Amino acid sequence: MANTTGNKNRGFGIGSMLSSYTIKDFTTDAFFPLVTSLVLFGLCRHNVEDTYALVCKVVEISLTIIPAMIALMLTAYVFVMSFLFGKDIVSTMKNPKEGEKLLYTLNSSFGISLLVNVSAIIIFFIIYCISQIKISVEYADIVNYIVLFCVSFLVLWSIVMQIGIVIDLFNCGQVLVRNSCDGEQAETGKY
Repeated sequence: MANTTGNKNRGFGIGSMLSSYTIKDFTTDAFFPLVTSLVLFGLCRHNVEDTYALVCKVVEISLTIIPAMIALMLTAYVFVMSFLFGKDIVSTMKNPKEGEKLLYTLNSSFGISLLVNVSAIIIFFIIYCISQIKISVEYADIVNYIVLFCVSFLVLWSIVMQIGIVIDLFNCGQVLVRNSCDGEQAETGKY
């Protein structure tokens, strides 16, 4: 993970966001989608007669799922950030540098997930438009299998990344609970 403590002028933008998403994070997030997509690819290769129709259906379903996930993600992000900064939780923590690191991780998780989801929507939209043109290709089945693999991988990756966000939200909630309990104990003198 990038150095996130003690540097108030930390970079902004996509470079800073991507610097916190390591190869290890990618392999952890992408393992299940990759294996599942390969299994689906193998099953479809032997059991599906019309790969074009399957690709069209998967893309249509994906174009309805991903925007809903983006809406839920943005809602959760706004809620968490307004709650955290509304109470200025970071400054009241016993270890503000760890709190800052937690918030940086949360921001990065949301940012990367949004980037993946928005990229997926753009890719799915392009695939959908191309599928409506019905271009004839000599090796149509091979192209359809590759597209099906890529679409299933992107959808599953988008969904799996939501698990990481849920864990980050839970961690923030734990910080809030512990911070709240510590504050109450300090006020009453009970530890």
